Amino acid sequence: MPYSPVRRLEEVPVDVVGDVHGQRQALERLLDVLGYDTDGRHAAGRRLVFVGDLGDRGPDSPGVFEIVMRAVERGGATCLLGNHELPLVDPDEREQRKAGNAWFFGGDADASRDEADFGPFRRADPGSRELIRAFCETLPLVAEHPRLRVVHACWDARSLAFIERLGARSNGEVIAAGRARAAEHLARAGLTERYPAARKALEERRRTQDWQADHGVTVEEQMLIDDLVPGEHIEQRENPVKLLTSGPERPAPVPQWLGKKWRFLERVPWWEESVLDRPTVFGHYWRHRVHKPLEPFDEHAALFGGSSAGDWIGPGRLAICVDYRWPGEWSRPALAAVRPDLGELVFWDGERLPSRPA
Repeated sequence: MPYSPVRRLEEVPVDVVGDVHGQRQALERLLDVLGYDTDGRHAAGRRLVFVGDLGDRGPDSPGVFEIVMRAVERGGATCLLGNHELPLVDPDEREQRKAGNAWFFGGDADASRDEADFGPFRRADPGSRELIRAFCETLPLVAEHPRLRVVHACWDARSLAFIERLGARSNGEVIAAGRARAAEHLARAGLTERYPAARKALEERRRTQDWQADHGVTVEEQMLIDDLVPGEHIEQRENPVKLLTSGPERPAPVPQWLGKKWRFLERVPWWEESVLDRPTVFGHYWRHRVHKPLEPFDEHAALFGGSSAGDWIGPGRLAICVDYRWPGEWSRPALAAVRPDLGELVFWDGERLPSRPA
């Protein structure tokens, strides 16, 4: 199938699978519970849609890619590009190593760090890496079904319009165009040189200091942060690929230690401010599988307020996040798929919850 950033889906029932993150056994079990064979085919003609973020952090990212690539090739499944696939096709992203992706990139030192943080994992061999990289180059950014839409992180019509006008032939071309667009806005803000310099200097300090400790912020560090934050905000807001795969962000009132690094921006619940004209499914946001009382600095619980796992959210109750986690537990699978036409959310261990858009 020729590359297109928007995949138009047939009007058949779909099962939308959340972020897998290397949990191969959970994925195999979920597909079995949903009624799919090992080629990703369903006896009732249903189709799989994966929101992206297939790898990183889990025990078998290569195995997850093998399953999904086979389902796309033989069963007609669709997989979207997530932010954890971006480093596989974007040279600039590779320089900013994500926690948990040593299965693809890392040497022995990186692998040891990831194993200490996330547990043992399988590493990809050179042949697998090339196949996976080529697969990720072809992944669409969004999927449109006659009755719903699917995106990794945020549905944004302006970003999609920009991307569709490009006529790009690969994700690499789309990513380069998105970065060029953000660079124009950085230049207008006078941050072309100051922003990357501030980022480099702060990254060096993070490597040489215990930034998890409350060591205070020096005057020099504050000057760097003052250049870093508006630059990060512009990159996130004005790069269409980042907006679709990571969602909108805004300067955080307090820096937070998340994903093994300090973050100066915070996520925005875009679904609370969007007027959607059809059900929209996305992942990315670490929704708690079980209800958890709000606690200070619990970004993920705060994004979803008091909603339960199967609730559709937003003003019209037309949005749902299908990226689930057990509170505070990386390694315990919480993989699920939503079946909008059947009004149910299905977890890999067989639990089913009612889940129907308004």
